[in-house]
Amino acid sequence: LREILLKAAREHRMEGNIEKALRLLERSAEAGSALAMVHMGCGRLSGGWGLRRDVQAALGWFEKAAARGNGAAMAR
Repeated sequence: LREILLKAAREHRMEGNIEKALRLLERSAEAGSALAMVHMGCGRLSGGWGLRRDVQAALGWFEKAAARGNGAAMAR
C-alpha cells in the first residue's frame, strides 16, 4: 500500500496537483515507506511539496527513515 501511495503522490505532483500529492505522500510515509519519509523530510527542510519549512519536523522524518535503514536519511 505504501508504495502505491508513493507512486500516486508522484503522479499527482507531475500533474500539478500538489495538495493531493502531499496527502498521498504523507499517508505513504505514515504507512512506513522510508522513501516517502525522506521526501517528507526534504520537503520540510526546503519548503518543497507545498510544506512549511520546519527543520525539526524534517529531522524527525529523516530519523524515522534512517531507523528503517534508508541510506539517504542516514547521510542527512
